[in-house]
Amino acid sequence: MAEKTLSHHDTINEALQLDGDADSLKAFYRDWAGRYESDLRNVDYAAPEIAAKLIVKHHDRAIVPDPSILDAGCGTGLVGEELTRRGFATIDGFDLSPDMADLARGTGFYRDVAGDINLLDAVTPCPVPYDIVVCAGVFTLGHVPPSALAVLRHLARPGGLIVVSTRTLYFDQTDYQRVSDRLVAEGALTFVDCMMDAPYNDDGLSHYWVYRAGPEPAQREGARS
Repeated sequence: MAEKTLSHHDTINEALQLDGDADSLKAFYRDWAGRYESDLRNVDYAAPEIAAKLIVKHHDRAIVPDPSILDAGCGTGLVGEELTRRGFATIDGFDLSPDMADLARGTGFYRDVAGDINLLDAVTPCPVPYDIVVCAGVFTLGHVPPSALAVLRHLARPGGLIVVSTRTLYFDQTDYQRVSDRLVAEGALTFVDCMMDAPYNDDGLSHYWVYRAGPEPAQREGARS
């Protein structure tokens, strides 16, 4: 019997049916890693470019000319490529899939890349907080729960920038908004910006969220006074 050939969209839709189990995700991306970039480019995957543009918009290079950036869930390095094009040089990444991380490491866009890192456990292997944390294409069905947003907060320095994409299907079918609102209300995050219903791929849209780690600057100053 001939092996079944999946289209670009078939593979992406199959990924959305995963259950978030780390071993299942690693096995799926081990098989997909070699075709991942070509599949995403064939469906006009826009998340890395939009995330990079939001970082350029909201990070002040006059204050921090060479920010340390963490690409959380870096895949094969598409975000690193977009950031490098825009002149950012100090970029680290990690991914749950060792196979995807190997490909990202080979691009030369990253200072360091770690594989076999689960975002939900990422505080321990990434003890140094970053000026910027970006997480594009990870908050999607079958991958991580909205509670992972709290982990990103701990990976960024106080006041550090956090950029997250959430596919609209994911946003509509999870409690991401409630989790985001709670973290903002608690002072764990400060809401900065959101692009609603922006391009993701030719089969769907995404929201792109921008936060800063910790409370508003005035609240931080008040806590120290």
